[in-house]
Amino acid sequence: MSNLKIATSKQGWMTVFMAQLPMMAIIALMPALPTIMGHFDQVPNKQLLVPMILTAPGLCVAIIAPFAGYFIDRFGRRRFLLIFMTLYGIGGTIPFFLDNFNTVIIGRFLLGIGEGFVITIGNVLIGDYFGQKERTKWLTIQGVFGFLFGALLLYISGYLASLG
Repeated sequence: MSNLKIATSKQGWMTVFMAQLPMMAIIALMPALPTIMGHFDQVPNKQLLVPMILTAPGLCVAIIAPFAGYFIDRFGRRRFLLIFMTLYGIGGTIPFFLDNFNTVIIGRFLLGIGEGFVITIGNVLIGDYFGQKERTKWLTIQGVFGFLFGALLLYISGYLASLG
């Protein structure tokens, strides 16, 4: 435990917020799925392909996270955090600028790749920064905050979806 870095609540809250990324990627779009289905009505096999907008990030996280741990241990956390937070942001904003189904899917996969690294880094940082007692505290906060954040996000995204 002597190799633990000194961390404050600032680092703890950063890891809590990083853990909310998967929820943001999925829950924020759930209420809008019928609208998205209507928007991409011309897409062949839309019943199968359009829901991929929701599931693509989760698939990427499941595939990439095990490898992300290896790479961040080998090459460092900060560099990968900056690179993949940027990728997450780019992938998440592509649909605002491009209205093509294929580019939206590509954006969602980019978001998922970024998310896989960022979430892994966040959990590794909890282990790096905190001892057992503090680690338990921050993981508990992460779980409680995730529940509250998810409910609030679902409410807000549902309201925005109702506005069209």
